Amino acid sequence: MKLSYLTLSILLLTGYSDYAQNIFPSTGPVGVGTTGPIIPLQIHTGAGSNVINEGLRIVNQFNSNGNNNPSIVFSNDGSNANPLTTTFQTWALSAMVAGGESFSIIHKGGTNALITPFFINGANGSVGINTTYIPSSFQFAVNGAMITTSIVVKVRNGWPDYVFKKDYQLPSLQEVKAYIDQNQHLPEIPSEQQIAKDGLNLGEMNKLLMKKMEELTLYLIDEHKKNKDQQEQIDQLNKKIELLINKIK
Repeated sequence: MKLSYLTLSILLLTGYSDYAQNIFPSTGPVGVGTTGPIIPLQIHTGAGSNVINEGLRIVNQFNSNGNNNPSIVFSNDGSNANPLTTTFQTWALSAMVAGGESFSIIHKGGTNALITPFFINGANGSVGINTTYIPSSFQFAVNGAMITTSIVVKVRNGWPDYVFKKDYQLPSLQEVKAYIDQNQHLPEIPSEQQIAKDGLNLGEMNKLLMKKMEELTLYLIDEHKKNKDQQEQIDQLNKKIELLINKIK
């Protein structure tokens, strides 16, 4: 009987060593899914055609107050179960899966104010920097100033080179003046009230400014032609006057 128990114990231990893939030593690296970790926490996933190869899964049980937001929290307050309620420096990665899917990086400092430096709206993929408010017609919102060494705006509906085509109807300067007198801004250019309400669309505004510059170029070319024609007429008149003076003499 003792031999049978010994044999069964050896078999169980052998089976455990074959399938055990975790190691939790009192000192040194911790391995989950591996017995040979080389970093403080190393996680390996299993292989298989129907297995989602997750490196780490965080699941938060649904609470009675309706919160269901799994998070990873980094804090220097080790005495509080909820560091986001303290004045200690705290960072958190939070995934909201109830009441609107989103992913956020949250910071809380000594001012007791929660700041969201980075926010993703899971419903449409829109991104917010330093804000969680992203208007429905936009994919990217920044609350604050932005600096960059280069920016490219892809303009829709073409570029106004059609102004230089022969069939383009260039408004007369009298028409432009009448519009300015009535509206106090150039034709097609948004008014001060529109800019204050809706902001400035860089792509559309640059397109409109280029159109006005091209129209202004046509006005200058036309004015130059008129001045040249007038100068030629003046030169011809001067010659005729000179001939008349010579005849009188």
